[in-house]
Amino acid sequence: MAEVSKEHQIVLDLSKQILAGKRDPIFNGSFGKGFSERYIETQWAASHLRGIRSLLDIGFTFASNEYLGMLLELKDKYGIDLQAADIINPEKVQGRYPKEWLKTLLEVPVTIGDVRTISLPKERFDAVTIISTIEHIGFDEPSRTVENSAFERKLRPEDVSLDRDTDTNKTVLDNIYKTLKKRGKLLLSVPMGKGGAVLLRDSLGLFVAQWEYDEKSWKEVVGHKGFELTEQRFFKLSDAGWTEVASPRDLVSQSSYMKPYAEGCAVCLLVRK
Repeated sequence: MAEVSKEHQIVLDLSKQILAGKRDPIFNGSFGKGFSERYIETQWAASHLRGIRSLLDIGFTFASNEYLGMLLELKDKYGIDLQAADIINPEKVQGRYPKEWLKTLLEVPVTIGDVRTISLPKERFDAVTIISTIEHIGFDEPSRTVENSAFERKLRPEDVSLDRDTDTNKTVLDNIYKTLKKRGKLLLSVPMGKGGAVLLRDSLGLFVAQWEYDEKSWKEVVGHKGFELTEQRFFKLSDAGWTEVASPRDLVSQSSYMKPYAEGCAVCLLVRK
């Protein structure tokens, strides 16, 4: 079974304080040196999930431990109705979770399938979260041929398809729109940089692509006609840590190509009209 690393625990503890109303995220100056974008995303999401009663998380099964722990805190301590959607069932990858979380985690109802096409209950949730997940949609699929991997992967980088349906952002948000209550919240985060499909190498040494957002593809998200944009923030990684920047244009020199995590990050809060 997996354990929660020291770095993950630091972010999880900060997020629990945010859920409890004891602090807010502090993203001033340079911060989070040595941490991935999860340092930003987990705290930011926690700040917008206080007081909600029902939540659908998309990408739950392979969520990072700090973010997953924050979701389970919402379920265990605050009694929210937590549900999930993913292409992989958590029961198939139980070894990636801390043992003490397993019972609670496996109690979470998970709808299995592509979020672009799966049937979700109409106007059911106060909030939907899709944190560092939409960039994988259109690339990731369950493993059919790769042993010891939950996902289909390639042995050689040249075999990875960099093609992605141009309607991906719209179809994802269309389905989320249907399952949110009116004035419900959509919390979304993405890697941001030069833009386009970029190649990654996973923890098994296998290759896959993800979408890196830029100004154009970001507008497809925040400009969806079913939602009102109420907050968007952008962050840049340097040797000194993370800093907040003004717009996607400040991130065009950043890239997640063949890197363990992104060099640029964007988050937004959309409210269903």
